[in-house]
Parts: sequence; C-alpha cells; structure tokens
Amino acid sequence: MERNKGNTNLFLGTVIIGLLVAIIYLTQRNYTLLIKSNNDVINTTTLISEHQKVSNDFKNAVIYISTYKNSPSQAYVETYGKGLWEISFDMRRLKRLVSNSEGQKLDTLAKQINAEEDWLIKADSNNTRTYAERGKHIKNIIAIQSFFDTEIANLQRQSIDDVRASQLSLERLHYWIITLILSASVITLLSFLLINNQVEKVKVQNGRLRDIAWIQSHKVRAQVATLLGLGQLFNHENPKDKENVIVVNNIIVTTQKLDEIVKEINHKTEV
Repeated sequence: MERNKGNTNLFLGTVIIGLLVAIIYLTQRNYTLLIKSNNDVINTTTLISEHQKVSNDFKNAVIYISTYKNSPSQAYVETYGKGLWEISFDMRRLKRLVSNSEGQKLDTLAKQINAEEDWLIKADSNNTRTYAERGKHIKNIIAIQSFFDTEIANLQRQSIDDVRASQLSLERLHYWIITLILSASVITLLSFLLINNQVEKVKVQNGRLRDIAWIQSHKVRAQVATLLGLGQLFNHENPKDKENVIVVNNIIVTTQKLDEIVKEINHKTEV
C-alpha cells in the first residue's frame, strides 16, 4: 500500500511539473509572438514613412522643375527644390528596408524617376516634338506616383493586420500569464498538501516506532523476565517434581502472551 501511494505521488508530481513546463513554454512562445508582432508594426510603419518620403520627394521635384523653369522664385527652391536631390538619399534608405527582389524594383523605378526628371528639365514647351512626347511622359509620371500610392495603401492595410495580430498576441499573453499565476498557485498548494501528507506519514511512523519501542521495553521485557524466573523455579534435579507442572504451565501461558505481543508488533509494522 505504501509503495502504491509513493508511485501515485511520484506520478502526480511528474504531471504537475509537466503542466507547469508546458504553461511556461506557451507563455514564452506568446511573448515571442508579441515581440514579433510589435516589430512587424514598427517595420511596416517605417516602410510607409519611407515610401511617403520618396513619393513626396518625387512630387516636389516635378513641381519644382515644372514651375521653377517659368518662375525662378526662391520660394519654390526652398519649398519644392529639395525633393530633386533628396530622392536618391531617401531611395537608398528605403532599399535597406526591403527584400532583394523589392530592391531591384526600386532600382528600376529610380532609373525611371531620373529619366522623367531629365525630360522635365530639358523639355521645351515651344518644341513640337517635345509637345508630342509630353503625353507619354505624363503617363510615366502618373505611373510612378501610382506605384507609390499603391505600395502605401497595401502597407497601410498590412499595418492594420499587424496591429490586430499584435493585439491578439497581447491578449493571448495576458491569458497565459494569468494561467501561469493560477497554475503556480495551485501547484504551490498541491506541493504543500503533498509535503504535509509526507510529514503526517512520518509522524505516524514515528508514533508506531515509539509504540514498538515501548512494547519491546516493557511488555516483551516483562514476559522475558517471567520466563527467566520460571526457568529458575524449574526443578532440574527432579523433573518429576509436581511443582514443575505448574512451572511448565506458566511457561506456556507466558509464551502465548509473548506470541501475542510479537503479533502486535508485526501488526504495527505492517499498517
């Protein structure tokens, strides 16, 4: 019985530890997912900002070139002129944030932007040939701006999804933290109960040992002393002495009592 209880306690302890490890793992996993979701939100927001910078640079460059040629005002230089030379710097920063395939697209786009800027700078409104090419270049300029508008719109949708994923990860982490706290509390309580159970067992065993020690020091010793005394009363010189019969009967009775005491001790060790 004691062995079965010990095996049961060992099994329960193993199950408790396994559950605690699983909960800690799931909590850590959701924490990792939360960090990833937050980083995705930050990265997407950064991409949106960098795309908007290049898009605004291109718009300002187009405005600056088209207007400054006809009205060389310093106000246009300060307001829109910086877009002309900031495009390359902002484009480089944007390329560092995207994949290689996206970077190649940006390289192609940068070449198109440079081509349209060159055309705007060189274009002569009085030249018939330039006028004929204007429609094609305007379409190219619109296509470039449309590319950035589409990318920004897609990134904004992605940003919304990232925020939702981050919120979901936060809710899951909150759930698992609560589960971990409750589980730790339950495990602490169970551990206390198991320890208390073991302490009670030790107390019971100590009580039995004290009882056995008392029986051995008092009951067993008393019967042994009685047997020793009866042995001295036995008439060895005349075995047929009538008193020997009484001595032998008392020895038998004392032996039976001693047997009962031994059975009592055995019972206490088996319980």
